[in-house]
Amino acid sequence: AEFRLLDQSENWVALMKPAGFHVHPHEDGTHRVPRDKVVLYQLRRQLDSFVYPVHRLDAGTSGVLLMALNSEAASFLAQQFQNRKVRKVYHAVVRGWTEDAGEITQPLELDSTGEPA
Repeated sequence: AEFRLLDQSENWVALMKPAGFHVHPHEDGTHRVPRDKVVLYQLRRQLDSFVYPVHRLDAGTSGVLLMALNSEAASFLAQQFQNRKVRKVYHAVVRGWTEDAGEITQPLELDSTGEPA
């Protein structure tokens, strides 16, 4: 799979991650993910360069994914995400009708790992 690159510098690359791709291999070896469905492997092949994940999107989620191109950038960017210096915006496709504007305060359900589903 070739990913659509949105922007690239000497330190990082932003790409569009399609739904169905895992950012990196599953940490639990019992959950095998084919290499052709892992962004880390496919992007390394596409760029012919080592890349470092600095954040993730769930496999079922499509969206912009930022990967570092060197260890220094990986450390810096991961720290920015950890310290909430990066503004993330999520959009959802829903069925039904909503008000034109408002705030949803319903908590997300948790998946089997205890993370929001």
